[in-house]
Amino acid sequence: MLLIGGSMGRLVGLGALEFHKMLCTDYSALEGDDMYDVYHWSAHFRWMIRDCRLPDPGTFAVIGMASFMGGSGRITVMLATVILELTADAGLIAPVGITCVIAMLVGNLFNHGLYHGLIPLMNIPFLNASPAPIMFVSRIRDVMSEKLVWLPCQVHIGELKTLLARCEKGHVTHNAFPVVVSTDNLLLQGLITREQIELAINDFKDEKRKKIIQVQCGTGKDKMFKIDLMHYCDRGPLTVHPHTTVARAYSVFRKLGLRHLPGAFVDVLVLNISWGCGACLVVLLVLVSMIFWGGTVLIQALFYCSFFFFDEQHLSKYDLFFFVLSSCRSRSSQRNCRWNDHTKKSDGV
Repeated sequence: MLLIGGSMGRLVGLGALEFHKMLCTDYSALEGDDMYDVYHWSAHFRWMIRDCRLPDPGTFAVIGMASFMGGSGRITVMLATVILELTADAGLIAPVGITCVIAMLVGNLFNHGLYHGLIPLMNIPFLNASPAPIMFVSRIRDVMSEKLVWLPCQVHIGELKTLLARCEKGHVTHNAFPVVVSTDNLLLQGLITREQIELAINDFKDEKRKKIIQVQCGTGKDKMFKIDLMHYCDRGPLTVHPHTTVARAYSVFRKLGLRHLPGAFVDVLVLNISWGCGACLVVLLVLVSMIFWGGTVLIQALFYCSFFFFDEQHLSKYDLFFFVLSSCRSRSSQRNCRWNDHTKKSDGV
């Protein structure tokens, strides 16, 4: 890079030198014996170069090296320091520094630097500091893999060996696998890696460890021993919701230095909890309304509960609870006002 940039810079410098020779009327070339006459060189030609302001092609070569290397590799401060140490000329600080900065800015308008472009070619695991613009409008459900290989909490040793064999053959490329409750209940319980699976298989061969990790399933002819993966898996993996933006998941993945970030779909669980809380609130409202108000607020309460069930964004359970409190306070204040009016009338005020 330095050689190519220096050659191009010197070529430009020679062109500028010839151009200044044509413009200067006092310039005369060295010919004959004057080329070897030191007195003529120091007394005449030296001042002629100064009067004609002829540029130095070597300076153009140094600036060409800085511009070519700075533009291709996006190197600024380090490159300027190295070139100044090579030339030992403090007068080149401003030209070399400005050239490196301008070359970097111009190069960024077109593509990445040379060394940044080699990252995907060499398969180096590198993530940019900021997510791509398209990640802000994309969801996790659009990019995540849906056909995952998962393992139940209690698994047979043969299934683990088969999974490792598929990984070695390249049929399965994942390094970690989600652990669920069972084949019928896919609730996420943890995350287990290949190394942990190999450790579980090795522990199953040891008689002392085998008694700790194995679990008896079935009775009679269906009796078998399985491995409890909860002894090996990560029970609290960081997860994201499928509706999360890819940009947020990218930031979490990069800032925390993760290798796996599973997406857990928890809508069913949340829905069950919401319906359970809603049913309790309905029963509570019916009892309160029947005791204190004789059912006058029951219709309004059921109306708000319908919003709670079908559109949780408009009315949460806390809003419904505050509605009950505000209704109680308003009824209590009305009763107090009526009682005070009745007292005043009876006193003749």
